Amino acid sequence: MNITPRKDKDGKIISYQIRVFVGRNPVTNKQEFRSTTYKPNLNWSDRTIQRELEKFAAEFEYKCTHGAVLSKKEQKEQAKAKAEEERRRPTVKAYIETFLEQKSCELSFNSQLSYRNALKKFSEFESIGEKKVADVLPCDVKGFINHLQKGGYAISSVKTTFTILHLFFETAIQDGLIDISPMERIKPPKQSKDKMCEEKDKIKALSDKQLDTLSKALLEEKFEKRVLFVVMLDTGCRRGEIAALQWKNINLETGEIMVCQNMQYSKEKGGKYITTTKNRKNRKIVLTSSALTILKKWRGEQAEHAMALNIPCDYVFTNSTTGNPYHPGTISNWFNAFGEKAGITGVHPHLLRHTMASLAISNGADILSVSKRLGHSQVSTTLNIYSHATEEAERKTAEILEHTLYDNKQTG
Repeated sequence: MNITPRKDKDGKIISYQIRVFVGRNPVTNKQEFRSTTYKPNLNWSDRTIQRELEKFAAEFEYKCTHGAVLSKKEQKEQAKAKAEEERRRPTVKAYIETFLEQKSCELSFNSQLSYRNALKKFSEFESIGEKKVADVLPCDVKGFINHLQKGGYAISSVKTTFTILHLFFETAIQDGLIDISPMERIKPPKQSKDKMCEEKDKIKALSDKQLDTLSKALLEEKFEKRVLFVVMLDTGCRRGEIAALQWKNINLETGEIMVCQNMQYSKEKGGKYITTTKNRKNRKIVLTSSALTILKKWRGEQAEHAMALNIPCDYVFTNSTTGNPYHPGTISNWFNAFGEKAGITGVHPHLLRHTMASLAISNGADILSVSKRLGHSQVSTTLNIYSHATEEAERKTAEILEHTLYDNKQTG
């Protein structure tokens, strides 16, 4: 070990260079040294400076001989490796962008927005976004889920967010960022019993009286709106599916409709656009004869009107002056105004979907057929939503059995 003093222009010692031999380079066989600089407190006495210098030099030599001091080249390599490690250990906020980019081909535009909003809330909760993905703990996720539930979010929204987070961390595992997901030991959120009862008490379908009131009020509406009401009630289609329905998808001879696309709106995407159905599957629906009759009549009237104005009529429901397909919001606005005029608040397109399903199930239609008509991916979804209708169907089944097995029969 060599200790060399360094002086200023006046010849006063201001620092010491300490140089330690650490061996020879295994490739070049050249001697290798490690060096450092010791700057003493110039107010100390010479004796104190010497004592502290020897102490500092001894510690430095010990570190050098035990491989704790790196060469400049090794320091650069270490810094590079650390930077690479940091790159491979992104923050939650940074990885959200990577995740969304990966899923962009799998999700519809609106689903991407939903994912982004949910992950943004997660990122902003208690600055989780600044944490490394690998440092997120189960308690972080639990805290966020509890925050949503206490914040009055609907249980369906909380469950959706939980599913999105589950996929987020599963993707992080696939990308090699983490070995175990913080979601692994967290149970999905459940709805409280009070909330469940509250949901069951909500009207999910029009009552017979309400349906009769709307049917009578419908006679005062334009023929096109009457057709819209009948087709939506008959098919149980979502409003976007109806807005995207084209005549080429309807066989007016057999009454078969092929539901294969969905109309959506996004300001970010520049307005209306066509996408796939909710479960990305096409489905065939057979119209009732009454609905088919009114639809045929509408086809003739619409075609005649379009020809007079020289506008297209490819879609079943269009703007009367431009021939452009309905905006999904236009359908909702009309239903709301129509219901208010008839004295029934809260009328919306989905209410007709619920009404169709409830009427079909409670009157004996098999659940599988209704599920297919609705476009549900699983029959269990239909059963969960329309449990009230299946209970009514069970009561009617019991009445049929009573009539068939016991009426006018001697049972002993």
